[in-house]
Amino acid sequence: MSKDEYYANTFARINTIAGDTAELWMSVFSAKREFEKLSLPMSQFNQWIEDDYGIKFDIDNSGGYKLDYTIIDKEKYIFFLLRHRP
Repeated sequence: MSKDEYYANTFARINTIAGDTAELWMSVFSAKREFEKLSLPMSQFNQWIEDDYGIKFDIDNSGGYKLDYTIIDKEKYIFFLLRHRP
């Protein structure tokens, strides 16, 4: 990858620091806005994103999300990408 490609856009610049996670987390924030419209408690978000979009996130000891995640349903995950990718 050339130097120019690393800085081609905002996500490329963030990804050089965050390790290719900027687009994923922007997509998760977009999905979170969708979840908030359902008026469910935030404690149900992880189960909702698993059920609706086939993504399982690892949670750390403090209850926060780790960068690791598992795709548990490829078809749902593709729909997630199509719907929420920036």
